[in-house]
Amino acid sequence: MAAEPEFFDLVPVTEQHPRSGEGDMVVLRDGRLFFAYTSFEQERDDAPARIVSRYSSDAGRTWTAPETLIADEAAQNVMSVSLLRLQSGGILLFYMRKDSPTRGAMWVRRSDDEAQTWSEAICCTPAPLYQGAVNNCAMQLSEGRIVLPYEACGEVWLADEHIVAGTAYSDDDGQTWQQSNTVYSPKRGAMEARVVELSDGRLWMLMRTDRGVLDESYSEDHGTTWGNPVSSGIEAPQSPFVFTRIPSTGDILLIRNPVANLEQGTHQGYRTPLTSALSKDDGRTPPSWTIWLCSATMSDGWSGRLSVCGSPACRSRGSMSKSNRSSAAVAGVMRPCDWGHDNADRSARGDTRQRAPRGLDAGRRAAACRGRT
Repeated sequence: MAAEPEFFDLVPVTEQHPRSGEGDMVVLRDGRLFFAYTSFEQERDDAPARIVSRYSSDAGRTWTAPETLIADEAAQNVMSVSLLRLQSGGILLFYMRKDSPTRGAMWVRRSDDEAQTWSEAICCTPAPLYQGAVNNCAMQLSEGRIVLPYEACGEVWLADEHIVAGTAYSDDDGQTWQQSNTVYSPKRGAMEARVVELSDGRLWMLMRTDRGVLDESYSEDHGTTWGNPVSSGIEAPQSPFVFTRIPSTGDILLIRNPVANLEQGTHQGYRTPLTSALSKDDGRTPPSWTIWLCSATMSDGWSGRLSVCGSPACRSRGSMSKSNRSSAAVAGVMRPCDWGHDNADRSARGDTRQRAPRGLDAGRRAAACRGRT
């Protein structure tokens, strides 16, 4: 039987830093974890923020103190980190520079000495628009191309936003970048895209929408062009999700909030509960089972959500938020586990009980209660 996951808090909320999140992790050659994330001074997306880094030498149990990694590079903030271990051995660090509601871009730096030093930044999305990307989304295809899903908009925070999704891609290990065509989904648009590579070489993109479903699009030329998006049929409110391959098995993992309610608030549903599902056939058939991970509203008003980093030593990372805050207050690490397979075995035996993570006292294990979006 697979080992139970263990959870460890990383980033307690403070008055000076009421929001922390939008980060990623990578395993260094010496076995340490390198964690880079966004530390905000206020709760808004456009609040002053810097990117900080920390290290763990014991698989996430304890961490070094935060150190500023990137700051003061944009008029509003820097945020939304993706880390990518290249096939050539280096590490790429992607992040957004946010200047205004009409200007933002994704940038990348490279380290060839295991995150000790970083190169000068290179712009991945130079068009004069507001362009950003969700954290932990960069990938390298089997043939070597680097692909960065992104979203673009003429101006954000408007009632009639028109958000499109596409990919930036590089064929020279991140030195130069090109951009694909962009695709649009009705209403607010195609948001926070993520991509996986299918076994037949196509790329499969899922996108957040405000219609109660994730939309999908496919590329047959490694992300150079994308087809018109359609509904994937996967129900979800307007919330972040995780869409990736599990390194040890190759299964596709989808983590999302599964219940949409088009009448509820601004996000068409609550960001709880949180579920995950596996596909072993490149999404050709719906996942036959779902596992409960860490969607709990604690007795003191905290609600949880997780997202995944695909390193062998750390299968997931997460954040939790106070019910009266719209920001992430605590980030957490879950130690390695056999993603989903123990739960699949239980499901096959007819055991569908949801498991709460160990390390929380009984008063903090109430599952799947609603939290504020």
